[in-house]
Amino acid sequence: AGHPLRCPPLAGIRRRARKAVKEIIEGPDADIDRIIGSVCSNNWIVSGKLAAAFPALAEPAVAGAAVAAVRSAFAPSVEQRTNDADQ
Repeated sequence: AGHPLRCPPLAGIRRRARKAVKEIIEGPDADIDRIIGSVCSNNWIVSGKLAAAFPALAEPAVAGAAVAAVRSAFAPSVEQRTNDADQ
């Protein structure tokens, strides 16, 4: 339980996450993918480094919406892996 979650690299889920984040923050796919990867690997938080790179994420409402978008796209997969780890 001490290590960060890693979102699975499933293309369909990543596309869904990218689309959801783009409804909140505009940017090229590479930037959106960086946001998605960072949020996943930092246990569903926007790090200070990420907020510095993407100033819109310094706004708590924007950061919260972005995290919720990423989390909802990955939720079934993450929940399954969490359940598997608990067994």
